[in-house]
Amino acid sequence: MLLRLPIELRLKVYALVLGACPCRNPHAFYAHQHRIALNILLVNRQIYTETRILGFRLHRFGFHRWCGTGVHVCRIFLQRLRRWQLCSMQKLSLRAVESCLVNGYGSDQSNSEWFDICTMLAAAVESNCVGVRELSLTIEGHLTDGGLKLLDTDAEWVQLGLGSLKCLRRLELVIASDTIQTGVAETFKSSLIDAFSGIQVAMKVVMGGKEISL
Repeated sequence: MLLRLPIELRLKVYALVLGACPCRNPHAFYAHQHRIALNILLVNRQIYTETRILGFRLHRFGFHRWCGTGVHVCRIFLQRLRRWQLCSMQKLSLRAVESCLVNGYGSDQSNSEWFDICTMLAAAVESNCVGVRELSLTIEGHLTDGGLKLLDTDAEWVQLGLGSLKCLRRLELVIASDTIQTGVAETFKSSLIDAFSGIQVAMKVVMGGKEISL
């Protein structure tokens, strides 16, 4: 019966089935509740072809704390995706610390993992795919100089990282640090809006458990 429906209606049905299965981390597809929804891909070849990208387009992929940051596990996850899977991702949430973006988090390691992530996502756009359109980035922990070094649109992590995501349409930034200067954050948000005119920028600062929307 399902395959007798027009493709437009079938896609709506697929979206309702797969849309009930949020993916919050790289292991979520193996959770029991997700396995039920994804079984639709196993019905036959036609349904697999029509639905395989929806699981990536409909869900926000979240990479949070793993040894203090989600950057490392995010890079590993993206490296293991096939090209069509990487191209189909549209929403991404990531937690990081300052050193993952500016200095790197090891004496012999730079912030290359952040740039690896951005490079892989940018390559998907170059392949004429949709690419990531929404990015939620939470930066936690101590900030050098109250955030002056990190929150600068001339910083490489912004220019070469965020700047490479040509399909990005919404950027949500959360700065969770007791050492942040709110004036620095406000200036950074204004500079981001000027530098990336096609992107909607939302920013919040979390200090001492209090949340401030800028």
